[in-house]
Amino acid sequence: MSKRTFVAALLIAVTTIVWPRPGHAQTPAPARGRLLVTVNDPSGAVVPTARVTITGQDDATRGVAAPAMLTGVNDGVAVFENLPPGRYTIQAEFSGFETVQVRDFRVRAGDNKRLIELPIKKLAEDVTVGRDGRSAALDPKGSAFSTVLTREQIENLPDDPDEMEAVLKAMSPPGANIRVDGFTGGRLPPKSQIRSIRLPRMDQYAAQNHGGMQGLMFIDIMTQPGNGPLRGSVDMNFRDDALNAKNPFTPVKGNENMKQGSMSLSGTVKPNKSSFSFRAACVAVRFEQHQRGVA
Repeated sequence: MSKRTFVAALLIAVTTIVWPRPGHAQTPAPARGRLLVTVNDPSGAVVPTARVTITGQDDATRGVAAPAMLTGVNDGVAVFENLPPGRYTIQAEFSGFETVQVRDFRVRAGDNKRLIELPIKKLAEDVTVGRDGRSAALDPKGSAFSTVLTREQIENLPDDPDEMEAVLKAMSPPGANIRVDGFTGGRLPPKSQIRSIRLPRMDQYAAQNHGGMQGLMFIDIMTQPGNGPLRGSVDMNFRDDALNAKNPFTPVKGNENMKQGSMSLSGTVKPNKSSFSFRAACVAVRFEQHQRGVA
């Protein structure tokens, strides 16, 4: 072997030994995220030991099983380590506060911070207020001292307002005044417009019969306009002296007669809103009496 051939072979051998063989490249681990959740109350103070949970929402985070964490006693922060980047739902809760959920919060590689404010829980209480039985029994405007007519009783009252007024006063204690919708002195409405009638009681033990209650005796009539069909009535009265006896103190029997007529019409203008009522009356009285002269 020549000297040149020997040197070339030696160089090839050295190159084979020293030259590094290609190895398998190592894939770097994906970056992870760190989530810090701070829980405050409405005043801005931190809420210690509040329970915070996270739940993955997309394919990359749905399999994450992160345990619930409690916020720190001093800083009110819950820390979640080593989270895959993606979207999460964060839920914070604490006794006495409303539970809050934050959806679609995106966690990226590195530190991620989120502040959650818990509103104070609303208190709902149902309170049933009942009137004291003793005070209700002593109230002159209550049911203990009054009688409410039924709808059937109202329908059985006379159609003529004057006759109806006389019947209602006969059913009430002496001195009772009629009040329509809180006002006195007016005429009675047609029955179709009357919603309710309240009469004072006539019990001998009722308070109005023991003095001092005369001003509280009212026949209260409440109306409901715009209720009922078109209604009308015609009333005629005639009285003559044909069957009257002769006055013993007069030589001639006097002429006496009375003619009275009335008509009414009422109806609805707009249902449950307005109504109209019309009434006309005519009275003609003739009275003539002859007296015996005194000598």
